[in-house]
Amino acid sequence: MAKSPTNRTDARDRVRGALALSAVGDAIGLPCEAAGLRGEVSEWPGENDAWPLPLADTFRGPEPDPWNIWAPAGATAGLRGVVSDDTAIRVGLVEPWLEHTREHGTPATEDGFIAWLRHRPPDTVAWLERVTADSTRQWLGMFDGPDQASSHAACGNDNTPCFYRPGEPACFGYFLYLGLALRDTALPAEDVFRKHADFCRLDQLHGRAVTGLLAAWLATTAQRDSDSGLFGTWTDTARRIDAVVGLRPEVTTPLAFAVDELGVQNRSARPYEFLQMLKRRLYDAPPPTSDHSLKPFDPLLQLTQLLACLAYADGDGLLALRLLAHGPGDTDTLAATMGMLAGAQLGHERLLASPCAEALRTTDATTRHLFGRTLEQRVAAVIGSADQHTIA
Repeated sequence: MAKSPTNRTDARDRVRGALALSAVGDAIGLPCEAAGLRGEVSEWPGENDAWPLPLADTFRGPEPDPWNIWAPAGATAGLRGVVSDDTAIRVGLVEPWLEHTREHGTPATEDGFIAWLRHRPPDTVAWLERVTADSTRQWLGMFDGPDQASSHAACGNDNTPCFYRPGEPACFGYFLYLGLALRDTALPAEDVFRKHADFCRLDQLHGRAVTGLLAAWLATTAQRDSDSGLFGTWTDTARRIDAVVGLRPEVTTPLAFAVDELGVQNRSARPYEFLQMLKRRLYDAPPPTSDHSLKPFDPLLQLTQLLACLAYADGDGLLALRLLAHGPGDTDTLAATMGMLAGAQLGHERLLASPCAEALRTTDATTRHLFGRTLEQRVAAVIGSADQHTIA
């Protein structure tokens, strides 16, 4: 049995693991995203290719896209482990902003992030600056116009695939800011929940609770004395938050359903059969939103799927990540989120001794090549450098 981390270095290793495995989940889920958003299940890889990272040339479009692959096709030719906007937005926008807050001694608030976006220093790489500027414009459009009738109006371009619809929750808060919970390991779970549930102004209805739950789960998992297993940490965290804060039945009921009826009761099924069952139970039903294209981005649906896959995997976060990457839905976001959680549980050193080690190295090298930022720079952006006492 692995020894529980007991010192500051091991705590940093959990953060390093969270960021690295999240990028792997993003990269493995990305080739399956188009099928997943149609509610389809991708082919389950054989054990000889359990962590597939196909050449980017085989699945990407020719143009860079702030909601898909940021780099132009020429920059990704011949590369494996290319990440999508899930990781690119963190590497290209959120983490540079966190560095800015530390350099200037300012608090990490969403108002501060929006102010930074308005005066963001340009990137020196031409293609990266173009797509970063495009992404910035679209996020500012949503931040500035959350009460408008549609996200197309908010972004100012009828062809812009933005995702804000008044009254229809989407996965904004944890998509942007989940990594910030790695800074909150000293806080009680209920305080992390309150902080993150109220952080993102684009979160609506149950989206706020889901963002808070995921943040509290991640912060508890990343604690250096946490070694109770990823599923045990979820159970303890959710029970504590429900007891102290109180969660609405429309949140707790689907999550219990996910664990028991979708996950535990289907453990005898093969992985592909399990994913087909999820498709039937979660995606073939009428969509809960007026715009069917938004259904895969519903936060409660995503958390339901995360828990169902983790329960089916009997708490094995690496297997859950692979299931999420090949199932229906927003595969890159789902797998990246599970990667953040599982990476925080296992830590980077243990991941390098696991079956995903080669995928970890490949994705890290590709991300560093495209964005010019090392994993250690990313860790320092989130929690400070090794000589700064950020982790309690």
